[in-house]
Amino acid sequence: QKQKNIDPDNGDSPVLVQLLDLLNELNPVQQKSWRGTDISKLDSFEAAGHRSSVRCYQAEKLEKIGVACINFHGLMTASIITVAPGPEYDIPYYGIDWDESEESIFFYCDLLPTDDPVRNADYLQNYLYTPLEQQYLTYCNMPGLKNNVYHWARALFSPYVLTGTIDKSNHKAIDMLYSCTADYLQSWIKLWKSATPQ
Repeated sequence: QKQKNIDPDNGDSPVLVQLLDLLNELNPVQQKSWRGTDISKLDSFEAAGHRSSVRCYQAEKLEKIGVACINFHGLMTASIITVAPGPEYDIPYYGIDWDESEESIFFYCDLLPTDDPVRNADYLQNYLYTPLEQQYLTYCNMPGLKNNVYHWARALFSPYVLTGTIDKSNHKAIDMLYSCTADYLQSWIKLWKSATPQ
């Protein structure tokens, strides 16, 4: 069995466990320092009596993979992954933010462009439309999804961002959220595999 460089059994939220297992395909290596700063103490820390963690990994073709699981006073847990390509690669970023409270989950999931998809039609076609169109159509109308009320936020994302709030009593929609985050990541991994320096 293949060695896993990211341990999915270190107290992360269920969505992070699922996505970190997929990211092991990239053979990431955890970094204990970043640009000369020791970050090892962020691996596991307590704030207001609740465990949180922030970790950084590096892998081929990437600047970094940032993973955070932050518990806010026991009221909400924010699970975040950002995968940043290296500066010589034009593939999008992969990003999720899954903010879970007792009643609801606010989330976004996207491949964030590294070029202007309005100005660059090839970028839109190859890095956003082709990998995401079908998935977006599958998930954009999930039952019970309350759209993000901060419309200005869409300017920061791709045309295929999925964002909003789901009531935690809606188990079908939560299952769809898990599938969405994994499907978007698997699409991103395909782009990463074929990426060449620009």
